[in-house]
Amino acid sequence: MAEAALTPAMPQATGAASAGNPEPRDRAAIRPQPARSGTDWWPTPPCLTAALLRCVLPHLSGPIWEPAAGDGCLADAMRQAGRIVLASDLEPRAPDILTHDFLHAPPPAAAGSALVTNPPFNALDRFINRSLALLDAGFVSAVVLLLRSDALTSARRAAALNRAEREVLCCWRPVWMPGTRGGGRWSNGWITWRAGHTGPPTTLHLRRADLEGAGRLCCDGGRFEVPRPMEPVIFEPRQEDRH
Repeated sequence: MAEAALTPAMPQATGAASAGNPEPRDRAAIRPQPARSGTDWWPTPPCLTAALLRCVLPHLSGPIWEPAAGDGCLADAMRQAGRIVLASDLEPRAPDILTHDFLHAPPPAAAGSALVTNPPFNALDRFINRSLALLDAGFVSAVVLLLRSDALTSARRAAALNRAEREVLCCWRPVWMPGTRGGGRWSNGWITWRAGHTGPPTTLHLRRADLEGAGRLCCDGGRFEVPRPMEPVIFEPRQEDRH
């Protein structure tokens, strides 16, 4: 994800490695959180990409627009799942990504696409507002954003979240920097808004175990391999949950 004016390096771990401390800490788990600046680029962890491909993408039709593509890893995963994807970013980190300022420039030629991205958390409210404005204008057919758990309980975002169609809440705390020690601090959720839907959303509480046994998804050097066939995971309410 990336949306700002500066080009930072890939997020680095904090804490020197030593014999007693062989791995640095994941910056996403540090308390208090380090200040976020620049493009705030944090590539999506493979487990959250798996949740998107399994439980969100099957509910979307047509092409995809990934407007904060960073290095293109998330866009590549969706392509390898069989989707047509237009990837753009303010400061692309791969040659096949369109240079585009999502917050200020007119949209690229992707009318009718579903907008799917892991947005920059330091511009989250502007990103939500811009995405929903494009949805209301009829430029995109749906919006899917990855939000952190604390963002889902913010009073100022309540109106926007209440009009969502679907929430897939990932009930674990991922590590955002591979090779670092300890667990993550935040859980996350993929939130879907769709044209014509006014809310409230339906909610799926997804466990990590729900993704096991449904096919292998791995990340090799930042690029995803999505084996085929890849059937969507369908979750039906249990009998005792039906009213």
